[in-house]
Amino acid sequence: MSLADTTPEAERDYLAAQQALSPGQRIERAFELTELLHLAALDVLQRQHPEWSAAVCRSELRRQRFGVS
Repeated sequence: MSLADTTPEAERDYLAAQQALSPGQRIERAFELTELLHLAALDVLQRQHPEWSAAVCRSELRRQRFGVS
């Protein structure tokens, strides 16, 4: 995997830092990134549909991700 938005040196440092994490830290990081992506997707929906309530946006995000509301 190559990171298009960074230098090869920075990519090497990033990958080394990721490989140095314990399995538990890697899982924790995965959960943190998942939550970050969830919040970003929710923000996109709220910006696209400012007339929707937060509950409607959450419901739409569940529908998009899992096919349920």
